[in-house]
Amino acid sequence: MCDMDPIVELARQHDILVVEDVCQAMLAGYKGRIAGGVGDIGCFSFDAGKLLPTDNGGMAISDDADVIAAIRKFAVDRGADDLGPLGREHNGIGFNYRFGDMESAVGLAQLKILPDQLKRRVDLAERFTAKIADIEGVITPQVPEGQVHLHWLYPLQFDLKQFRVDASQMGEALSAEGLMCSPAMYYLIPHSHKFLPDREADLERLVNARTHLERTVRWGFTEKYTERDVDDMAAIVAKVTDAYRR
Repeated sequence: MCDMDPIVELARQHDILVVEDVCQAMLAGYKGRIAGGVGDIGCFSFDAGKLLPTDNGGMAISDDADVIAAIRKFAVDRGADDLGPLGREHNGIGFNYRFGDMESAVGLAQLKILPDQLKRRVDLAERFTAKIADIEGVITPQVPEGQVHLHWLYPLQFDLKQFRVDASQMGEALSAEGLMCSPAMYYLIPHSHKFLPDREADLERLVNARTHLERTVRWGFTEKYTERDVDDMAAIVAKVTDAYRR
């Protein structure tokens, strides 16, 4: 999770709602609070690639009754106000995003096993991190104290000064050995930067973001790994980094 307290504090100063994107962080934690319950609105996705998949759909939560009423009007009631015995008055733009019974049943059933699944995911990620932590030139994820991180993706970073290749080539080598990953430069999506007045110049100013992307590869982590899988992945990282070390 982001460091939410400063974000919420700044938003309160300017009377702005804080919307949390919890799509890959269901049951992640921040200072004793659960993702989605720190800001004003928590938004979840249940598509096939998320931690709780129902094939499609999502959910929004809030403690603010006015916010919930606005969401319901837009996403469930198709832009209508309930007039009681007189029916509905459609007086705004809205859609029908209501969950079907099948998706609801699948989601409710998974809620029962989700905590155990996520605990195993965290345990396996911590095992993997511990096994590669002493490999020179490898930078492992750091989870701030008081937070619970679910490792939807595992980002593996490299100190590129210690290697003869860039992160993209490192990723290709890892994939060739069986650890299928891809460069994080994927996230430098040109279309997402059209709002910048001078895209190239402004991107050059984002030093920390570019540095992070340029040295990172990542892959989807899963609780379905075995301990042997995790140990094999650690061995692959050691093999590839040794092969390309300066």
